[in-house]
Amino acid sequence: MDSTCAIIFSAGKGLRLRPLTERTPKPLLEIIEGKALLDFTLESLLKIGIQDIFINYSYAGDLFHNFKEEYKERCNITLIEESEPLGQGGTILKNISNLRKYNKVICSNGDTYAQYDRELFIDKHESLKSSLTILSDNSKNLPREILSSYSNHIKGCRLNNKPYYYKKEIFNINKRVNYLGEFIFNPNDIPLINFTEEFRGLFGTDDLIEILQKNGKKTMIYNKKIDYFLSMNTLEEYENIKNFCNNSKQCLNILKNF
Repeated sequence: MDSTCAIIFSAGKGLRLRPLTERTPKPLLEIIEGKALLDFTLESLLKIGIQDIFINYSYAGDLFHNFKEEYKERCNITLIEESEPLGQGGTILKNISNLRKYNKVICSNGDTYAQYDRELFIDKHESLKSSLTILSDNSKNLPREILSSYSNHIKGCRLNNKPYYYKKEIFNINKRVNYLGEFIFNPNDIPLINFTEEFRGLFGTDDLIEILQKNGKKTMIYNKKIDYFLSMNTLEEYENIKNFCNNSKQCLNILKNF
């Protein structure tokens, strides 16, 4: 995994989880035995040999620096402070010069956790010869916002509750799939763009996919039934995750490896 790094997107404000997130960002809220979702994701990356990890944040920098200190003997964490929301694609574009030293970047959300075989995902991405591959599992109850062909090529997304196609071409949309927030991309396939001058507001993963497609790059979906998916956007979801982790043998087995 020497040529692979990771990004864990952790710059959200967690407004729907107030007052818990007034001081502690969502990815760092304790779930079980002093561990947070960020620990779960980081441990899953370390397990497959990924050592270089980028984490963005927007507030409570001291807590993220403490987190980095806890892992300093096990991996290289680069913290990215963001004073304004950029979106996942914006974070990637603003840091693309540092990411281009790697062949692949595997990305996750800091406020979710997906339990699945990440090595298999990386292998699949390579075998597809894709510039960007997203992970999907329609058995999970998430919005199906990605428009796909039967051959799993990404064709567009749902925008303002209407289909939006990245390229003007005639084809039949055969299916809609969800997006788990997990994707892999090849940083050297992304064109150099002056993010500050050319874009305003949030620049998401869907915008990144559109740029790649308009530059003739392949973007794909990897459909895989994963073990489980934890998402933490509300106080109710936070309590549900804590209950699940305290009663799940899979979660407890993961903790044993921490």
